[in-house]
Amino acid sequence: MKGSHAIYLVTMKKYPNGITATQLSGLCQKDKAAVSRALAELEDRNLIRKEGASYRAQLFLTKEGETAADFV
Repeated sequence: MKGSHAIYLVTMKKYPNGITATQLSGLCQKDKAAVSRALAELEDRNLIRKEGASYRAQLFLTKEGETAADFV
């Protein structure tokens, strides 16, 4: 897992009711494109799930994502 992935997971752990990619980008001070690529990888690994479309989608950690965030 890349360092940026760990940062996103830990940040998302602080928002159990969901967070958008735009909010995550601002909080982590990362480029939207970089966040988008990382979120796609995390979703492929079943660490996060999206509800909605594009940057307005709410992002949530899966059980596996919560475990990974706790480990970090």
